[in-house]
Amino acid sequence: MADRLEITPAQFAQQVKDRLALDQLIAEYVPSLRRSGNSLKGLCPFHKEKTPSFNVHVELGFYHCFGCGAHGDAIKFVQEIEKIDFMLALEQLARRAGLQLPRFGRGEGPARPEREEQLARLKEACAWAEAFFIEQLEQHPRGAVAREYLRGRGLTDEEIARYRLGYAPDGLDVLLREGERRGWSGETLAEAGLASRREQGGFLDRFRDRVIFPIADRYGAVVAFAGRLLDSEREAPKYINSAETPLFSKSRLLYGMALARDAIRESRQVILLEGYMDWIALHRRGLANALAGMGTALTEDQARLIRRIADRATLIYDGDEPGQKAAFRGTELLLRQGLEVRIVTLPAEHDPDTFLEAEGTQALRERIAEAPAAVSYFTARIGERANLSRPEGKADAVQQIAPLLLALSDPAIREGYLEQAAARFGLRYETLEAALRRRAPRRVGPAAEAGQVDAGAAPGEPGGDWPVTEQILLFSLLHFETRWELIQQIDAEWFTHEELRGLYQRIYEAHRDVREGADPPTDWFALCHTPAEEALLSRILLLPQTHFRGDVADFSHTLADAIQLQVLKLKRNWTQRKRRELARDLQMILDEHPLGRGQLAAIDELTRRQLQETAEFFRRNE
Repeated sequence: MADRLEITPAQFAQQVKDRLALDQLIAEYVPSLRRSGNSLKGLCPFHKEKTPSFNVHVELGFYHCFGCGAHGDAIKFVQEIEKIDFMLALEQLARRAGLQLPRFGRGEGPARPEREEQLARLKEACAWAEAFFIEQLEQHPRGAVAREYLRGRGLTDEEIARYRLGYAPDGLDVLLREGERRGWSGETLAEAGLASRREQGGFLDRFRDRVIFPIADRYGAVVAFAGRLLDSEREAPKYINSAETPLFSKSRLLYGMALARDAIRESRQVILLEGYMDWIALHRRGLANALAGMGTALTEDQARLIRRIADRATLIYDGDEPGQKAAFRGTELLLRQGLEVRIVTLPAEHDPDTFLEAEGTQALRERIAEAPAAVSYFTARIGERANLSRPEGKADAVQQIAPLLLALSDPAIREGYLEQAAARFGLRYETLEAALRRRAPRRVGPAAEAGQVDAGAAPGEPGGDWPVTEQILLFSLLHFETRWELIQQIDAEWFTHEELRGLYQRIYEAHRDVREGADPPTDWFALCHTPAEEALLSRILLLPQTHFRGDVADFSHTLADAIQLQVLKLKRNWTQRKRRELARDLQMILDEHPLGRGQLAAIDELTRRQLQETAEFFRRNE
């Protein structure tokens, strides 16, 4: 179905907000509001306070109270202050803006809820696009090349049709032109993640000369697409996904869920893979309880989704370093959810697809059945790589395995794996247990010990012990002038808090999507999954006022040439934290093994290069 002419509540709400002055609106309810830089500050209207903690940021279009955590836009403010629902607040603000509230929904009937109307329209656009891509695979001249690629991966024509695979033709606006002919506007196709906006105006097809994999929600409705580059010589990402939309968030979905859900629920077991073709390879051979990621590492939301339908997860990831790192992180998240986690290893020359072609389905089934527990697997892997003849090597091994041991919530299971790790690393159980106790989440972080936390935070407010260096870096990354090569240098592990790591991961993915042709987010809060995350993002956005008492524009300009410095500071702080942890672990190990006390200096080799690099950068910028 093509676009309807009616405007949606979300579109109209944006028109209303564009016409309103947020500061003037809120000042009518908050007489104490005073300008501070390019924002305003006053006494919060939502709770009693003597010291102003209520901030209004006109440029970014939101308010946030650091006392009670209230935050939102103009419509949310009127909803909360007047105790009315969304539509009444929208109608009230429309009159203020000189706009007439339109009729929403179809015909003369009652208006449909805002989100239902938007999602229905976008699902229709995705369903049309799926049919278009399938048609292009069958009829476009280059579709024959795409079909040969898929056949070369072992798929029959029946399987290509079963999995609804397609082809996106090369060209700047092939889908857009056909969409316009069928009644779909460029705006709607962009909103559905199928097109990107040009800087000079207009739109571009997001997928060009790519094999297309439809991405469905858990009920089977297509909500997004993944595209695999057909020309291997072309300088472009091998795989890209639809941009984030109201329908699609790649951190919340897993590929193949609709077809695999029943098999997973029946067996209470899930096989986790990295790629779309890997998933198809398993599913077509009867391994129906498999799921695949969206080209990113497993997320907490995905781990929670898995926990609702399974008790055991078996990971089959690549054996290279990035694959093993992703498997380790995925194991940690799944263990936190209380799942049993196992690891399947394949020969270095194989991925799941090629292994099945070479060895057959039964061989993979046997490897899955015999897969070791993930904690045992990583304990052995770390032990093999560490120099356990030296106390420093034992301390390093403890540091590496600690996240998995801490993720185990069952005391009996944790005790068993502690005994296993202690034996493998040549340590007393008590020594390993003491090292883990120091790393427990309740421990005050080293940044707090060093007094490097955000002094502007209210007592008990989320983010009160966030290191300022990490907040500054996240603020910098919210601006798309930041160079991609600098962002790629950052490791999420460097951030001290899980909340900060989560925000960084979403910001990183947004930068990556923009690099792949997506539009920059117009609303960063749309990336947040919970009210708590929205509050944390508010703190980051208001950092110039709360910590530096400055103007956002001036602060952003100051940071434009300093992001490399922030990256180096973050890396230095992480290195120093690891060094302190290693030193404490090493000291305990040396208490058991008096020989080798003079080897403490060997730890410095772990940090010398990073610290030297940072020191040289500081000297150049004095």
